[in-house]
Parts: sequence; C-alpha cells; structure tokens
Amino acid sequence: MPVSGRLSNDSHFITSERITVRQELTQSEKAEYAEEMSRLDAKIEELEEERDRHMKSLKKQIDAMEEERRSLSKIVREGNEEREIYCDKCADYNACEIVWTDAYPPHAVVQRRPMTAEERQLPLEKKAKPDHAVGEQTEAAGDGGQETVTLSGTIVSFAEDSIEIDFGEAGTFTLNSDAVSIEGGQEPGEQAEFTIERNVAIEAGIIQPDAESQPTPEEQLHQIVGEVLPMALEAAAEFHDAAADLADGLGMTLRSCGTCAHINETPQDGEDDPCATCGSNDLPNYAPINGVTSQRAASVQ
Repeated sequence: MPVSGRLSNDSHFITSERITVRQELTQSEKAEYAEEMSRLDAKIEELEEERDRHMKSLKKQIDAMEEERRSLSKIVREGNEEREIYCDKCADYNACEIVWTDAYPPHAVVQRRPMTAEERQLPLEKKAKPDHAVGEQTEAAGDGGQETVTLSGTIVSFAEDSIEIDFGEAGTFTLNSDAVSIEGGQEPGEQAEFTIERNVAIEAGIIQPDAESQPTPEEQLHQIVGEVLPMALEAAAEFHDAAADLADGLGMTLRSCGTCAHINETPQDGEDDPCATCGSNDLPNYAPINGVTSQRAASVQ
C-alpha cells in the first residue's frame, strides 16, 4: 500500500528499478481474480479426472505385466510349458499305443498313450503318411473356390503391390500382395502364416504338385505274393503228382515233411520214422492231388 508523505526537494536520484509492494485491490480486480479462480478450479477437476483415468490404465498395464511375469516365472520354475503343435497321429500296434509325432522334420514324438480296446483292432487298409512340405496345411476349397495352402515363413520386404517371403528350405519368393493372406507378423523380419491358392504356390515353385500315390512296401509285397502264389501252388502240385507217379513206378512210397517240405522215403521196418532233414514226424504219404483223382493220404505215420 502507498506510504504517506512526499519526497523532499533535497533528494538525489540514484537509479530506476522495479520493486514489489503490497497494494489494495480494486473491485474490478477482485472480480477478475475470482473469475480466474473458477476457471482454474474447472481445469484442476478435469486434470484430476484425466489423472485417475491414466492411473487406472497404468494399473491395468502393470497388473497384466505382473500376471505375465508370474506365468513366465512358473514356466521357468517348472521347466516346461503348453504349446500347440501340428502333429501326425499314428497307431503303433507293436507297442499298443497311439503316438503323436511332429508333422515336420525331424518328426519327434510329442505324446503317446495306451490304445483303447476299440483302437487295438487292426484296420483293413493302411493309410499313407502325408508329406507336409514347408509347413503346409491344406484347406479344402469351398463352394467352387480355389483350394488353398497355409505356409509358415518370414516377411522379407514389402513393395507397392508385392511381398517377398522367405519359406525356409523352399526358398525366398516374391508374390503379388493380392494373392497372399497374412496372419501373424506384419513387419519385415517377423514370422507369419501365409495362405495362398494352391495353384499359385505350385506355379511359383513354392510347393510341388501332388504325386500319384505309390504303394507301400507292404502293399507291393502283397501284390507280388498275389501274382506269384497261384503259379507256385500249381507248380508244386505238378511236382507232387510227378514225384508220386515216379514212386509208384519204382514201388516206393514217398512222404513230404509237413514242416520243412523235404521228401522222405518211407522207412523200412525198424528204421527211424522222423524227417531226415528236420526231425519232424509230420510225414503224410504222397499221392496225386490234382483233379478229382486226388488220393493224398491225410494220416501222419
């Protein structure tokens, strides 16, 4: 507030400067300050609400991170975790187990369990194991659409209308962006799943066309046996008749061993009876077996 009195005429000027003093407010100044106080109160309330929202958001983030850390801690402590693996489910009839193996090399065994009674029944046909090329999962075409394949790979780069993808052992390919559907990574260097029409993948050389299914070694063996066995049986029958006819002409009785098929002459009285080759007593008499005149003896002497 102003100090009473006046400056004498004998005072000397020193300098000009700003100093702080306390002065009484006018009514208009009081009204102006009161209005500013109200504006500040509203701003403070707004910032406090924003602070509360931000704190809630931060708390949610912190809680989520703490939960993730607890999960990781449990995994590290136990030394294992649950993972989804694309597998081939197989039946091991020797071990009487159902076995799941990784569908892709090195085809490690992922899980096994004992077979149920129903699963122990051997199927009539053996299914061929599919060849899962470069992480390929085939999806059937629907309603006239094109059949697609889903391949695992790494994004290399993007261009205006194309994408370059590294499919591992299959190689790196540049495809039209419209021909590829991406699930997972969206940036270069990230892993992702790429769904592509099968014919596009084949034309690009990413996968090979399905080859005609080849018979398994077991199926090939069955085929050979089916072709050869009738001829072998016919030859054996002809040999059997010829041997029987020769024995009749020489006044001999021949016997075929039922164990090793060695032909034995009927022993003289007092001689040992078993097969001379394997010692078996399964020695029926020889006689012609072809046609309606077959007279092969069925008894074991």
